[in-house]
Amino acid sequence: MRGNMERPPEEQHPLKGEAITIAEIFKQAGYSTGAFGKWRLGYPGSEGNSNNQ
Repeated sequence: MRGNMERPPEEQHPLKGEAITIAEIFKQAGYSTGAFGKWRLGYPGSEGNSNNQ
């Protein structure tokens, strides 16, 4: 993810908590979801952290 408003030194600007991710849409359709690799949409403790999405 690039061009998402840099927020030094942590990473990119966090994803808003109310944002709907494709994983949420898949879960509503009955799929199991998971993640791997670099998230880059929220630093630890932010609302965009992958554990908070």
